Amino acid sequence: MSSKSVVRITTEDTKKTYEFPGLDNPQLWAVRLQIKCVESGGLAHFSSPSFCTERIIHVERETLANAGLMARPVKKEDKPLEETAEDLTLRLLEHVGVYPVE
Repeated sequence: MSSKSVVRITTEDTKKTYEFPGLDNPQLWAVRLQIKCVESGGLAHFSSPSFCTERIIHVERETLANAGLMARPVKKEDKPLEETAEDLTLRLLEHVGVYPVE
């Protein structure tokens, strides 16, 4: 009797679950969201061991491309970006419990 290891990933952007290994999965990306306080000198040292909130989420490549964060082939009928990189970042921050206000 043989065993098979299966990994299931649910993306935060589409809420779809993909199974690995899989044949028809879109390209998925792991996104690390880190939140760190800006220190008195105006810098945020993410590599320092002090308090830092971090979470890794998964998104489809198309979401990143649609926000201009990944290169995509240019087609004559290309429409403008569906979501800016800033909008996507703010939306993804909600997945680590941060809801920025203006």
